[in-house]
Amino acid sequence: MEVKEGCRKNQGPPPSPHLLYIDGEKMAFFSMAQVGGEKDVKTTPPELRGKKVITSCHGWLILLDVDVDVDEKEEYNVDVDEEEEYNVDVDEEEEYYHYSLWNPLTLEFICLPAFHLKPEQELQECILTSPPGNDDSMLFFFEKKVPSFIFYRIGDEHWTHQPITADFETDSLTNFVVCNGTLYCSTDRRGSLVKIDMSAPDRHLSLVLFDASRAEPREFVVCNILYRAESFGELFEIHVLLEGTLSKKVHALEVFRLDFSSMEWRRVESFEDRAFFLVGWSSFSCQAIASGIKGNHVYFTSSEDRSLYSFNMEDKTVSVSLPCSNLSISCKPILLLPDLRNDNIESKNNDLDVGSKVIKSEKRQVVKRPPPTEAEAEAETAMGDFGKLPLDMVFEIGRCLILGDYMNFRAVNKMCHLAAPPIQWRRVGLNGFTDYNCLAPWLTSFKKGDAICNFFSPFRAENYFVSIPNNELKDVKMCYSRDGWCLMLRGQSSLFLWNPIVEGIFVLPDLLCEWNQVVGCSISSSIDSVVLIRDDFSIDFIFLEESEWSSFSIFGSCDHYFWVSIPAFYEGAFYFFFEDGNLAIFKIEEEPFFQILNQFKAPCSFHRIFLLQCDGMLLSVLVGFLGEWILVFKLDFSKMAWVEVENLGKHTLFISRFSSFSMRAPSPEMENRIYFPRFYEKDGNIIYYSLSTGKLHSHGTEEVLENFYNTREKLSSTWIEPSWNWDVYNGS
Repeated sequence: MEVKEGCRKNQGPPPSPHLLYIDGEKMAFFSMAQVGGEKDVKTTPPELRGKKVITSCHGWLILLDVDVDVDEKEEYNVDVDEEEEYNVDVDEEEEYYHYSLWNPLTLEFICLPAFHLKPEQELQECILTSPPGNDDSMLFFFEKKVPSFIFYRIGDEHWTHQPITADFETDSLTNFVVCNGTLYCSTDRRGSLVKIDMSAPDRHLSLVLFDASRAEPREFVVCNILYRAESFGELFEIHVLLEGTLSKKVHALEVFRLDFSSMEWRRVESFEDRAFFLVGWSSFSCQAIASGIKGNHVYFTSSEDRSLYSFNMEDKTVSVSLPCSNLSISCKPILLLPDLRNDNIESKNNDLDVGSKVIKSEKRQVVKRPPPTEAEAEAETAMGDFGKLPLDMVFEIGRCLILGDYMNFRAVNKMCHLAAPPIQWRRVGLNGFTDYNCLAPWLTSFKKGDAICNFFSPFRAENYFVSIPNNELKDVKMCYSRDGWCLMLRGQSSLFLWNPIVEGIFVLPDLLCEWNQVVGCSISSSIDSVVLIRDDFSIDFIFLEESEWSSFSIFGSCDHYFWVSIPAFYEGAFYFFFEDGNLAIFKIEEEPFFQILNQFKAPCSFHRIFLLQCDGMLLSVLVGFLGEWILVFKLDFSKMAWVEVENLGKHTLFISRFSSFSMRAPSPEMENRIYFPRFYEKDGNIIYYSLSTGKLHSHGTEEVLENFYNTREKLSSTWIEPSWNWDVYNGS
C-alpha cells in the first residue's frame, strides 16, 4: 500500500456535504453551502488521470485504474506465491484490477495492490467500511457469478478472497451498508437482512441471516431503486420509485427505519433536521445545520444528466437544479461527505417521525401576538359595519363567490359562516352554484396521515387548507380526478369517489387485487365507470351501479413496455400510451375490446407524454427532457396520423401525473397555455408553457425559463376542475 499526502491543512469539520466534478483534466470541488456562489475550475490532480470513479465513501473516492499494464505484475504488488490465497490459477485470460483511494479535501492518495479475476467472475458492489486510519477500515467487494467476498484491510500486503457459504451461494447479496461498526446486506431475491461479522481473529467473515420483514412501499412501480444509509446509529432504507422501465422519472420516494428490537422496517414520514444523500453503494446522512442544506430532504443525482435533485418529505416535491451552470464542466456531480464529522453528536431519535407522529426534543417558544396596527384596526372597524348587513344580503354575496373566495368568506366572522354554510352533496342542484363559467382548476393534495386537503389556486397564488371532519379522508391517497370527482384510495383495496366541492362520497366495492398491482386508472366522461390497469396485463373495470369489479386480460395481445400515460377517455373509449410510444384503445361494450393502434405511434421520442380531450379532439402533449421542448399533437383519424397543434385557441391545458384536462381559459391572458404542477423556486409561482411564445413562464411575473431547472414538481398532487351540479349518486 502506497500513501501519498497532498498539502494538508488543519481544517475543522466542513459545514456541509460537498459536490465534486471531474471532467477529464478539469475539476471543481466545493461545499453545497456554496452552490449559489462562484466556483473555480481547477486542474485535475495527476493521481486521478486514467482512473474511473466507482463511488465515494466516508469522504474518499474509490478509483479504478483503467490504464492497467497487465504484463507488469510486480508493479501491482502481486506475489505469485499468494495466488493460493485466491484458490485459483492465473492465466492470460484473467483481468487485473487496480484500485486506489483519494481524499479530495486532504489530497491524500492510497494506492492498493492489484488483484485478478477470471472471465466468468464479476464484481457487483463495493464499500469502504470506515475511513483509512481506522483499525477496521476495509475495502470490500462482492463477487456475483462465483459468489464470494474479496476484501482488503488497509495496511495488508494483499487482498483476501473468501467463498460464500452454501446457505447463501444460491442468492446474490446486495445493498451493503455499515451501521454501528457492523456490515449489513440483504439477499437479492428474498430481501432478507444479513449481518456480516468481521470480528473473528482469523479474519474469516461469518454471515448471520435475520428474520426481518421486508419494507413494502405503498406505490407500485416497475423500477424500485433501493438505497441503505446509516444515520446517527440507525439504519435506513430509501426507496426511489421510477415511472416505467426505460425512464428515470421519479414517481415517489419512501423511507423506512429498521427497528432492531423487532427487526421490522418502520415507515418514516419525516426526519426533521437530517438530510440524506443517495450515492450508489454508499449513501450517507448529516445534520442540516449549514446554509444550503435543507432538513427533511433527500438529495440524489441521475445517470441521465448532471443535475442535482432533492425530495422534500414534507410536501412530496422534487426540486431540480444545476449547481455548476457557470462551469464549463459536462459531467454529473459526485456527492460526498468528508470524514471530519463530529462524532459527539447524539442520536436524533426524538426528532424522527415514524408513521405520522412527530416528537421534538426542543421546547416550543410562545410568541405573544403584537397589538394590531393602525391598518388592522381600521379593517376590524370596517368589518363591524359589514356585520350590520341583513343576513339574506350576506347570503346573496356568498352565492356570487367562486370556491376559494367562498371558503375565505365563510371564515370572516360568525355571520358569514352562518350565511354561507358548507355545500352538502345531497343538495348538488343548489341554485347559485350551477351557472359558474369562471371556476378555475385547483391543484390539490393531501398530507399523508392528516385529514387536511390543500387547494392551491394557480391564478391567485394562494393556498387553502380544508380540514375534513370525522377523519373521513385521513390517511388516503388521491389517484385520479375528473369533472370535480376524485378517485381516492384507503389502504390497499378500498376505493371511493369524493367531490371536495359538494362534499360527496361514493364508495366502490373492494378491489380484485391490492393497489400496489395497479399501474394506471381513469374515469369515463359521464362518471359512470372506473377503469384500472394492472401490472399483470389485465384491466379491471366497474360501472357505478354494479356491485363488483370485472376483469379483462390483455396478456398475449400486448407485448409492449410498461404503460406511460394516464388513460384518457375519448368518444366512448379509453386511450393510453406505452413506454415504447405505441397507442392502445380499450372499450367497455357488451364485450370488452382492446387493441394496439400501431398506426398511431407517438410522433417523436419523449421524456414524458400526456393524453387528454380538448374541444372534441384527442391531444397528446409531449415533453422533452426537463422541459427543454414541449409539443402538442392531435389525433387525425382521416389522415391516420398525429398532426401538430400550434394554437389552442381559447383553451388552456392542465396536466399532471394523475389528471390532465382542458377548459376554456378563465381570462383572455390565460388562453393558449399549458399549466404544470411545477413551481419556480425564485418566486414560488406556478409554471406554464405558452404556445404563443414557445417558452416556459412563471405565472404572475411572466419571467421566461429555458427549462425546468430551479423548479420543484409536486408529485402527489392532481388538478381538480370544480363541479357543483353533477350527481354521481341519486340514491341518497
